[in-house]
Amino acid sequence: MLKFKITMDKTKIFLKNNVRIIISDLTNTSQEAIKLQKTNPFPSFVLAKAISVLGPLASILSLKEGKVSSFIKSNNGTIKSLIVESNSKGEIRALIDNHLLETEKDEADFETIPLFLALGNEGLMRIVRTINGQQFGGEVKLVKSDIVTDLAYYFNVSEQIYTAIISSVKFKDKYNLERVYSAVFQLLPGHNSNDIEWIENFIKDYKLEEYSLNDYIKLLNAEFRGEQEYKWSCDFKKAKALESLKMLDKKEIEKILEEDKKIEVECHFCKELFVFKKEDF
Repeated sequence: MLKFKITMDKTKIFLKNNVRIIISDLTNTSQEAIKLQKTNPFPSFVLAKAISVLGPLASILSLKEGKVSSFIKSNNGTIKSLIVESNSKGEIRALIDNHLLETEKDEADFETIPLFLALGNEGLMRIVRTINGQQFGGEVKLVKSDIVTDLAYYFNVSEQIYTAIISSVKFKDKYNLERVYSAVFQLLPGHNSNDIEWIENFIKDYKLEEYSLNDYIKLLNAEFRGEQEYKWSCDFKKAKALESLKMLDKKEIEKILEEDKKIEVECHFCKELFVFKKEDF
């Protein structure tokens, strides 16, 4: 077996008999997300957990072009919505509602809080692929509200692909991440009971949180099939902000410019602020 050194923000794909394995390290991407959105500790944990498994969906779904948008909507949680987008170019951006949510464990042990306490027990996960302007996808009810099990359930139901997913998110302190890892195991056509047994035993015997990603990959003893680099990137630029403003009523724009002399537009994802004046229109 060849040895591969895992670097930050990368997904690697392996094949083991009739099992496809996707291993991801999205630590830097997640760190950038919580830094830009100034999230409190527990929302930071929820956001990193979401990025760990939803961020590499472009690779998991073998996307050659376009993007994948993942939406989690909670009906009764303290965090009402989560969005993670990734594309075929390896760009990820994400957004969490209620980013200033506080808990009694914010100083320590916030990673031990069950995610369903944030997402509730009623809601939906929707996965949408956008390719050449065409959108298609599916949605499922949240079955555990831990994101990981919910995504596996989505694949099993909507894509008819038996999938097992594990994730490891660990913080150095309440503002800085140490690791954001995930491992996705999917059965391929022609699989048999031995493949299912191997997945179940491997996950039970080797806990992702107990290993470095290099060591975990060595334990797989699987054939390397490719990789995709990922980074945080937001495509909401000034031109796009201006284009969206021009869709508003012209008289309303003129009224705001007359009163305030400017119009400010902030991107919810990257928090970049765009300022427009009369001459921009």
